[in-house]
Amino acid sequence: MALQPSTVNRTRRTLMGVAGGAVGRGAALVAPFIAIPLLYKHLGPVEFGLWTTITSVIGMAAFSDLGIGNGLLTRLSTFHGHNDLLAAKKYTAVAYSVLTAVAFGLMLLAATLLMSPAVLAIVFSSQDISPSSQKIVAVCFFLFCLGLPAGIIYRVMYARQQVWLAHLWQLLAAIASIGFCYLAVAYGAQGWVAVAAYSCAPVATMLLASIWYYRKNISVRPAFNLFDAKAARDLVRLGTGFFVLAILTSISLNVDNLILARNAGLESVASYAVPARLASLLSVIINILCLPLWSANGEALARGDTAWVKSTSRKMSLYGALEVGSIGLIFVAFDKQIMMAWVGKSFEGQRINLALLSALSVLMALTSPYFMVLNARGLVSSQIKLWAAFLIASVSAKLIFTSPQTVWAIPLISFLCYLTIVVPITYISVNLILKKVPQ
Repeated sequence: MALQPSTVNRTRRTLMGVAGGAVGRGAALVAPFIAIPLLYKHLGPVEFGLWTTITSVIGMAAFSDLGIGNGLLTRLSTFHGHNDLLAAKKYTAVAYSVLTAVAFGLMLLAATLLMSPAVLAIVFSSQDISPSSQKIVAVCFFLFCLGLPAGIIYRVMYARQQVWLAHLWQLLAAIASIGFCYLAVAYGAQGWVAVAAYSCAPVATMLLASIWYYRKNISVRPAFNLFDAKAARDLVRLGTGFFVLAILTSISLNVDNLILARNAGLESVASYAVPARLASLLSVIINILCLPLWSANGEALARGDTAWVKSTSRKMSLYGALEVGSIGLIFVAFDKQIMMAWVGKSFEGQRINLALLSALSVLMALTSPYFMVLNARGLVSSQIKLWAAFLIASVSAKLIFTSPQTVWAIPLISFLCYLTIVVPITYISVNLILKKVPQ
């Protein structure tokens, strides 16, 4: 039987999203490697250290959107499947309103606490907080807050299965970041100006993308006159679930260094963290492959096309595992050469750690397409319980079995807990869900 036009188009958009993600995320990874040496020489060690610390804090503060972006993506994907433009415009307006309020509140908090030299000196344990350093902090937090509502445009593109378009804009942002940074440094701009030049490009790009996209697609413009308290409560409720889930998964996958520091010492942390950073590139690949499935699944399930969801999830699961496993094998086979070229040294136990981390990534690649099914249906509570169980089991075992002689126990326990807890429950949950979807 010939495929329906909607099915063909959905598959094409998904593949375009994967290809666009490879380009866009690749540029986003490369941009810091080019800009960091420029900024280090220009800012000096003190202000560069301040800037990197602030960007790390902001990276953790990405949870500040309270999961609204993910909640909006889930709802818009379903509305797209039902061709319900009115509901989509309403929920988009709600998302902008809520995140604008959050951004304004964070700006007030930053202005109150982080603009004081005394507070900054306490936070960063330094007396070298100059007026220029204050401006660096102000610029970083202002742009971060402005980016919360501005970033909604990417969620709208994702939901309409235009992931490739969102990544194209992100590619332009990466190019602009490097260009602005180079110009600021070349012309001897003040440190905070150079930081602003580098950091403003992503936010400016999101704002430009919003103007361009909503002018071109009038039917999806947010309708603020339709603001609905019921829709706001629904989006905040769903967003809160994604917020909690993001915290749980982040802790589950990033707690290893703390456990190593406690049980094996800081030297073991360094020996493990660098190979683990290399292995983290596999997670980027998984994200590129699976993110387009979120909105595609939402639209397909809204239309009752469970056959497409099952077939695509299975194919992407196997393909992702094969790709991630192949790259992981390369990391393991050439671990010494890669480490010497990257950081100039090898680390004790790096091969076994890379092998186990790669095996864990293969499991994650197998299950990630199925998580996109759960996300598309807005089924967050079951995932929260699943990751809570994984967190408790894995952390408890790591605290018991990790020592300076058994650093390899960290990735091994993660692998075993993921295999026995996450994998079976995820597959069972998705199969039960798909059986309940109206055809």
